Amino acid sequence: MARIRNIRIQNFRCFKNFEASFGDENFVVLIGRGDSGKSTILKAIDALLSPQWNYHFSDWDFHNGTVENPIIIEGDIVDIPDEMTTLECVGFNYKLLKSDGTIITDISNEEDTDKLVLTIRLVVDDSLEPKWFVVSGRDNLSDKEIHSKERELFRSFFIEDSNDSHYSYHRQSPLAALSQNTREEKDQLNHKMTAIVRGAFLHGKNVSSFEEFNASASKVQEYASLLGVESTSFDAQLDFKENAYTLRNVGLHKDNQPCRLLGNGSRRLISMAIQLELTKQGGIVLVDEIEQGLESDRILNIIKMYKGNKCGQMILTTHSPYVVCESNFNQLFRVKSDHSGLWNFEEDFAAILRTFPELFFARKIIACEGKTEEGFLRKLDSIMREMGDGFSLHGIISANCKGGDRFYKVAISFRTYNVDVCVFCDHDVKGIEEKHKAAEQAGCKIVRWQKGLCLEQQIFNDIKWDTLVKLVNLAQKLNPNLNIFEKMGISEENILSEHNDTAANRSKIGMLAKKDSWFKDINRGEQLAEVVYTDFLSGNVPQNTVLYNQLAELTKWIKG
Repeated sequence: MARIRNIRIQNFRCFKNFEASFGDENFVVLIGRGDSGKSTILKAIDALLSPQWNYHFSDWDFHNGTVENPIIIEGDIVDIPDEMTTLECVGFNYKLLKSDGTIITDISNEEDTDKLVLTIRLVVDDSLEPKWFVVSGRDNLSDKEIHSKERELFRSFFIEDSNDSHYSYHRQSPLAALSQNTREEKDQLNHKMTAIVRGAFLHGKNVSSFEEFNASASKVQEYASLLGVESTSFDAQLDFKENAYTLRNVGLHKDNQPCRLLGNGSRRLISMAIQLELTKQGGIVLVDEIEQGLESDRILNIIKMYKGNKCGQMILTTHSPYVVCESNFNQLFRVKSDHSGLWNFEEDFAAILRTFPELFFARKIIACEGKTEEGFLRKLDSIMREMGDGFSLHGIISANCKGGDRFYKVAISFRTYNVDVCVFCDHDVKGIEEKHKAAEQAGCKIVRWQKGLCLEQQIFNDIKWDTLVKLVNLAQKLNPNLNIFEKMGISEENILSEHNDTAANRSKIGMLAKKDSWFKDINRGEQLAEVVYTDFLSGNVPQNTVLYNQLAELTKWIKG
């Protein structure tokens, strides 16, 4: 059944010119920062395939509110239902999908391996009246309008938070599509509904009266008569309006309670259950923020059920790392920062997806190499937030890539897709200089220390002596099982003495801090940063040092 292969969007909301391909994927996950355009893509697809004849648009739907440029949404649909090929609006206005993935407009030499493609175009001009067409792309064939009843055959449905229509059996609902009634059966159902409602109406009219309202009805009659409206009586009676005869009033119930009255989580799950069965029958299901109102175990269960589906198509958006972890790398698509299209992930990203799923929602990334750096960055973020700034304000997410050269690999991978990346690392790991050069060439910002030094060593080399004393005392407090002063060869009483401030002693203290892991966990890294970064902000770190210059570069990158 129908599946969207390519989508093109012009002048719709945040998209000026957008073009993307989902390839052969039946399960598509759109990820990225908030306001990146993920939901707008779903809205565009929903509008393109909508069975509604009066889909609503406003001036605000035009890019930058410029109504002079029409909204154009176009999609290439493959695996179209057989009954669509007989429609007058289709005729010979189809294209061909070749085995190599290209789409051609010349259908004169159709081969057995070719698939039919329908290109559907939605156009909205400043009149705000949408029009849908089947587009052949050939000069000798004009576009043909495709109407709402014909678009129903795409079976496209959008799961929204408050879409109660999903739980009734009217013509455009997923339940109606799921029932797979023939045209004759649908006519019989409509006649049955009409007969039931008429019978209920006649019964109610015969047994009910509303005398309580007759006084006001008489007043209406009096004034109506003065206005020339002749009538023998005005009274209150049952009135079944036109929509009472439709199948919108036949709804799905759970334990004798209408599903539309259940809680948000339950309604969303039931709606997804309907859609899951619908995709098996070839429907196109759109879900915005699939994790909303659901626990993590339920999210994982839903993704496991959906992602292996080979019939129909599901396209969803998410901010959940659980969804990212459970999805296959080729099913994930991220909106490009310039809104020109999507980038999908190569196989190299498979391990990164499961280890650092949170990075795929970042605008900027800091890749670090250990728990000390992770804690240091956490405290730096905390201090900045207290000053009204912080990582989140700039869309920054940091990740501990756990040593070796992995932080360089992660950084380079993301830079290939133009994500802004900073590497925050030591300079004491041998054999990774080529990776360092590759990261620099890829455009990564590198914040690292003097050759041969780790973070702690650089700090003890460059900070003022009174801060060094403070950190040594902090290290002893954090590591009560270590006799730090004895190992240093400096008594606790004499450490304050300025004559101990020598390059040799600083080097020795830095080496001990590294060897004995004084600050080698997240909590200790945070406490280290609280002392050092506070000194940096107050101007207490000497400006001619590597420590000062690198912290300045890191801060500049964060705020840039």
